Amino acid sequence: GVAMRYVEATAPSVIDEELCRACIHLLQPKELTPSGTIETEVNRQNVVQKQQNLPFSEVEYLVFSFKNILKINNLVGFDRLVRLYLDNNVIVKIENLDHLVNLEWLDLSFNNIEKIEGLDNLTKLESLSLFNNRIETLENLNALVGSLQVLSIGNNRLDDLEQTKELRKFKSLQAVTFAGNPLSAKDDYRAFVLAHLNHLRYLDYRLVDEAEVAQAETDGVLQERLQEIRANEAQEEENIEIARKQADKAAALRSSHLGALDNFWGKMDAATAESTSKVSVVDQLQDLHNKQRSGFE
Repeated sequence: GVAMRYVEATAPSVIDEELCRACIHLLQPKELTPSGTIETEVNRQNVVQKQQNLPFSEVEYLVFSFKNILKINNLVGFDRLVRLYLDNNVIVKIENLDHLVNLEWLDLSFNNIEKIEGLDNLTKLESLSLFNNRIETLENLNALVGSLQVLSIGNNRLDDLEQTKELRKFKSLQAVTFAGNPLSAKDDYRAFVLAHLNHLRYLDYRLVDEAEVAQAETDGVLQERLQEIRANEAQEEENIEIARKQADKAAALRSSHLGALDNFWGKMDAATAESTSKVSVVDQLQDLHNKQRSGFE
């Protein structure tokens, strides 16, 4: 298993305004000189001053690496944040990130996280590192399906090869790291992952060879299962298309006020149906209703 990370026996740091200020990362201006780039003292002082005065709402990078942080909180006001580094801490739970909707890069590597959660609002996230934690299940990533390009989840406790199929619908995903999980020690690990995630460019830091993917897909056992998966996916797409057409038709009906007309006939039907002696009237109303409806369809 993955060992717990023990940090010096000091009280964990709390993310407060002072720590946030100290962890604002600015791209440092450099001065070109004949011997290369050097950072001048003036520039360094400018950076420090900017760090102290920059409004939180304008900060794009925060670097909390190696700060002995136990709990993610108090990141209020950083609504424009693009990159957040929380690696090498003692964090147990992913939480309090919902407002960081512009986040593109999140590094939570080398912590004590046991569960993937708290990412539902991060729909712009392109790179997620959960490397070296205590995660047993690949879950709660669906919000990132349209954006995620890099997922580093090596050195965790993922044991079930089947779970890697969860990433099949992540069509933007280019690089994944599973190395160091129990599942990566299984005999057919690489073939299984490449057969199911055939859009990957890198698996465990290695460039994926097209021939390797083709070979994985022709494996007898995998091929049968892939056919089944593809059939299910095709059925799912068909269902989505049917639902979309029905929604379009419903919208067209609404826009032509037929919905209101249906409602009117419904009330008329209900009223007349109360009296069984008017059954023939109900039939006539139904005929008229159907004729009117067919005119719109």
